[in-house]
Amino acid sequence: MNDNDSMLTLLKQIEFNTRRKPQMTLEFKMTENKKRFYMDIPISLDDGRYVLGLINMAVYNSIFNITEANNNLGYSKDDGVTWIDIDIPEGAYEITQINDEIHRQLELNDDVFNDIESNGYPIELLANLSTQKSIIELKTAPNINSPFQVDLTATNSIASLLGFDPQILTEEYNTSENKVNIITIDKLHLCCDCIEGSILNGQASSILFSFVLDAGPGYKIVKEPNVILYKKIIKSNLENLYFYLIDDDGNEIDLQGETLTFTTQLLKM
Repeated sequence: MNDNDSMLTLLKQIEFNTRRKPQMTLEFKMTENKKRFYMDIPISLDDGRYVLGLINMAVYNSIFNITEANNNLGYSKDDGVTWIDIDIPEGAYEITQINDEIHRQLELNDDVFNDIESNGYPIELLANLSTQKSIIELKTAPNINSPFQVDLTATNSIASLLGFDPQILTEEYNTSENKVNIITIDKLHLCCDCIEGSILNGQASSILFSFVLDAGPGYKIVKEPNVILYKKIIKSNLENLYFYLIDDDGNEIDLQGETLTFTTQLLKM
């Protein structure tokens, strides 16, 4: 092949790459962590090579960071002789919301102070934004010489989420040994059964789009990638598409009934 032929081939390739490609947008909405969408009219893809990419998506961060596996905190008001359990209801919490729930249950148990100096509550949970650790302050009741104690040793203790090692707290001021682990899942992957071109933990995967949970519990996550990563479609006929959400370990994610909306682009190469 001479130089003229090479140049002609290159120009044809450039023309093909910049040519306007046939495309179609597909919009979806799901409230479960997995759903199969059936097409009223199947989309035939046997006339060429097609790819699929995500244009935008939106969902509220409704992933529970407190479940029955990590929702317990025990306390004693008689120097460790007897203990009372506080079980936080399952949900998506920040530090202030956990503190509010602890206070609510202390009120139910009639374990609050009436004096202004103690602020009413014998247990106070705070966040140190500078160190990203948590603080548990224990107050002393007016008629008791020792402060309340907190037990973080239960198998379903909230300790690790708050950054504490398993232990019984007896000091008035306690700082966690580790950073708060309030966001238990860092990244989610939206997968589709009709594509290929991704690898997760060394294994072939059907990931269409990956995104970081950069909004706290209860806040909305909106993604509009500047660069759309298209994935090759491995079906010649789209009668249905199956989408599902997983974390970095491949575990399915429960949206807790929240709505995930997303728009994809089907493109012929």
